[in-house]
Amino acid sequence: MSESTADDEIQYPSRFGLRDVVGCGTTGMVVLDKSRRPTLLSRCPLTITTRSAFSACSESVEVYERFAQRGGHKGLSSYHGVFESGIRLEYAPHHNLRLHLEDSGAGAAQRLQWAIQVAEAIQFVHDAGVIHGDLTCANIFLDM
Repeated sequence: MSESTADDEIQYPSRFGLRDVVGCGTTGMVVLDKSRRPTLLSRCPLTITTRSAFSACSESVEVYERFAQRGGHKGLSSYHGVFESGIRLEYAPHHNLRLHLEDSGAGAAQRLQWAIQVAEAIQFVHDAGVIHGDLTCANIFLDM
């Protein structure tokens, strides 16, 4: 085994640590900021070591700013600007649809309502010239 170096360590946003992490993926992490009207800080990437990772973060900022310029959409997390090397988004207290479906026993009428809401939000995204490349139940968040 190789010895760990500073480059191997996770770089959390300022004032945050492992206890604040609510999700992570291959290019970034999401932490919950309870101090500011609970919002999520999406830090992208975990470490900025490649131009493609930095580019992905810049693209996220550009996309959310484009949505904000169009007035946002009730079906998308509200964008609250840039934070360090990431973005600040509205917190969805009921987490993602995948977890909720496993636990809730939601009926057909509720599932249909969610499907319509997702379709309306995706229409807004497409009208803004953006194609969502990772639309799964794990990336659909519930605020009610």
